[in-house]
Amino acid sequence: MQVQQVTHFGGYYDPYQRHAAPELVNPLLSQPLIELVLRIPTYVLTLGGRGRGLARRAFAQDLPPEIVSRRSKGGLQEQITTILARNLAFARQVLLDGELVRRGLIDRSRLERALSGGPGAVGRAGEIHMYIGVEAWLQRWSASRRQKS
Repeated sequence: MQVQQVTHFGGYYDPYQRHAAPELVNPLLSQPLIELVLRIPTYVLTLGGRGRGLARRAFAQDLPPEIVSRRSKGGLQEQITTILARNLAFARQVLLDGELVRRGLIDRSRLERALSGGPGAVGRAGEIHMYIGVEAWLQRWSASRRQKS
C-alpha cells in the first residue's frame, strides 16, 4: 500500500490541454526520497498503533489536540450514513413498495433489515442511496409512460 500511495499522484492539468500545460515536476517523487520513504518500516510510521502516528507525534506541538488525537477525519461514508439515518422513513417509503422490489431486483427482506434503524443497519448507505436514485427515476419514468398511454 505504501508503494501504491507513493507512486499515485493526482493530475493537476486538464488531460485535453496537456500540450499547453507546463511540465509537471514532482520533487517529492524523486528516486532518493522515495527510496528513503520506503525504507521506513510501517511500524515506525504507525507509531503507537495509529495511522500517521509518526507524523502526529512530529507535528503535535503545532496542531490542536483534537486533531492529534482524532481517530478519523470523517468522510463521505459517514456523511451519507448520517443522511440516510435521518431519512430512514423516506427511504422505507420509497423503496420497500417500489418498482425495484416489485420487479424482484432487490430482496425486500434484506432491504427491510438494512432500513430497520437498528445498530449498524445502514452500513450500506451508499448502495441504498443509489437504490433511492434508481427508484425515483423508475417511478418518474413509469408515471410518464402512464400519462402517454
